[in-house]
Amino acid sequence: MSDAMMKYGPNTDKVVSLLRWIERGELLRFHKILAAGFIPIADFNAAIEISQSEADGLAGWTEILDQADTLMYEVGLLDTSAWLPYKAAISRLLSEVANRVDATLPMDYRDILDDVIADLHACTRCLAVHGRLDPFHEKLWQAYTGGGWPCGCTGKPLEPDEPSLNVENRQFYVFWRGDLQSSI
Repeated sequence: MSDAMMKYGPNTDKVVSLLRWIERGELLRFHKILAAGFIPIADFNAAIEISQSEADGLAGWTEILDQADTLMYEVGLLDTSAWLPYKAAISRLLSEVANRVDATLPMDYRDILDDVIADLHACTRCLAVHGRLDPFHEKLWQAYTGGGWPCGCTGKPLEPDEPSLNVENRQFYVFWRGDLQSSI
């Protein structure tokens, strides 16, 4: 593969595949059955409340997202000689994801635009660096490819010194409208 074809590094094809998925307008289309481990939330406002809540057995979603991003790859990795040629392109992924999400996210769901951009940006960076999604980002991706929006998860808030995110014992809340599935 030539350098031009490896814009984001050795895993460029996986990053491009995700970017193309966004361009196809698949966001919040509710067209698939949700996989096990997801709790569907049909009301959009309730999903937003869950994403902002830390009560009733819900872990702090923002805290979990931040921790997952922190654990994605070692600080300074993109400054190493192996990654330096791709650093600028990987850094531009935020605007590339943002432009695509902004163009395709249905108008009814613009309140979560920034959240969707952040989630999918994290997934593209994870793919760029690792060539696969870690367990947490894999769950986010499963929710999105099912047509939904991941908005929270069960469990206690995370401890600050927790070395990794354990998703095996958590269920993820997903805004998902099964009642709209047949209308698409």
